Amino acid sequence: MGGSGWWCATAYRPELADALAGARQEVFEAGTYVHGWDLLPVLRGMLAEDLAGLVELGVDGAGGAIPGVPEDSIEHLAAGGQPRSIEEALFWAQEDGTHSLIDIQAVAAEPQLFAVAPLGDAEVAALCGSATPSPADVEARIDDLMERIEQRWTALAITAYVDGAPTQIYFVGASGD
Repeated sequence: MGGSGWWCATAYRPELADALAGARQEVFEAGTYVHGWDLLPVLRGMLAEDLAGLVELGVDGAGGAIPGVPEDSIEHLAAGGQPRSIEEALFWAQEDGTHSLIDIQAVAAEPQLFAVAPLGDAEVAALCGSATPSPADVEARIDDLMERIEQRWTALAITAYVDGAPTQIYFVGASGD
């Protein structure tokens, strides 16, 4: 399928990790991610078989439980169900990912795999003409932000302001395979 570029915005939270967690949940609840297991019913059955093998191995290779994945997950998938948690969606997506912010699981100071890095004030000012850009300023620069994504499975964060107060955090990234 190849990777996908994506972006989303969430309400401002002082801690980027809290904003990331909230935004990931919003994306999950809205269903705005790739549901690879829905592509073809025959693939759903094949994926259920593959995942059943992983469940048998467990996290530690000895049949232990997989955190965040209900024991009935395979039956739920095979019966046409949708993931009930972010962890279950990631488990079902496997190495293909969800092509969304859900694939980004941590905050880092610099870009790194599966993490979001905040854009520095100087970079924000150079990109948007101000260190305190409005939501419209940020959205007008989404394509420019996408060009700054050097590696799949990474994301950047930029805060938007209204009347000098932070109001939103935008996440721009690329993920999926």
